[in-house]
Amino acid sequence: AWRAAVDGLFADTASLSPEALDDLLELRHGREAVASRFEVSRKGGRPVLVTAPHCIYLRRDGHTPHLEEKFTREVGEALAEELGGSVLTWTKDEQRWSQRLVACGRQHGGDPGWLQDILDPRNRDPNYLRADEVWANPWFQAMQGVARDWRLAFGHGIQMLHVDVHGCQDPPTTPSHLTVGLGAMQECATRLSMDFSELAVFRDALHAELTAVLDRLGLAFENGAVVGAGTSNLVRVILDAKTCPDQHRARAFAGAWAAGSCRLTQTQQAMSCADFTHAVQLELSKALRIALLKGRDHAAIARLANGLQAAWVKAKQHARGFAAGAPEAGSKPALAGRALRGDS
Repeated sequence: AWRAAVDGLFADTASLSPEALDDLLELRHGREAVASRFEVSRKGGRPVLVTAPHCIYLRRDGHTPHLEEKFTREVGEALAEELGGSVLTWTKDEQRWSQRLVACGRQHGGDPGWLQDILDPRNRDPNYLRADEVWANPWFQAMQGVARDWRLAFGHGIQMLHVDVHGCQDPPTTPSHLTVGLGAMQECATRLSMDFSELAVFRDALHAELTAVLDRLGLAFENGAVVGAGTSNLVRVILDAKTCPDQHRARAFAGAWAAGSCRLTQTQQAMSCADFTHAVQLELSKALRIALLKGRDHAAIARLANGLQAAWVKAKQHARGFAAGAPEAGSKPALAGRALRGDS
């Protein structure tokens, strides 16, 4: 059905410009010749993995297709560069192919399900995988491979950070320009009966560091009012969706699907399956994504990366202090107590 839908776009080319048709044909040929539709790019040697799974249109099981979150690929790559880590994202050709297909589909119109019909069924949302399929999923295997390489290089005690980049609507539709989801870490700490103090340190450090970064950008609402650091509309950190008024919507922002869903987000996969010690989901407004990419030197991205790094260092230092303090018998271990050899 999918190939028939795509072939239908090529059969009726009256609405396409010659340039658009040539581009589609070239992309189609290129996709058939390349085995992988996503890639890992290593920007440095630090144990930090940035993912940007929603930079293309994707099928999502049981739901309407997930729309492209613009500029998340560019933000993810720039963050990985500044953090000296690696980035996992869809290839540029796959991104162009997805965009071209959707543009052509819109021109052709058709029944309400046209978007679902023309999207490659192999391109399913990596942020919405069933728990029983994660280990066999190629995208997750790429994540796992990066983590395995770091453990071989630095030892099994290495602390590893996962940063999952997403896009959201501008305020006031979304309550803040940046939402940091720590739901996967909270879930892991609860399941393993870990000490929550490290998570609290990480949460507070992220809020403070990232608020200071965004305060310099002069972000505004639709009415033109500039958002300042003294407001609650700059940065929010979510540990548990249960603490939010809209729990269903907060699940997506917290970075942890409910246990009953039998689904795992990227950060849940990182913590529960790939043995990362720290994982954050970043939901960035469109205004913030644009602001971060302004200027050739990406100074704003560098400040964001430095803020994430500084918060991570504080969390690791707390874990080291906890381990060095020889807690009393019966007290809970630190969240990252199993991984104390990461560099600061």
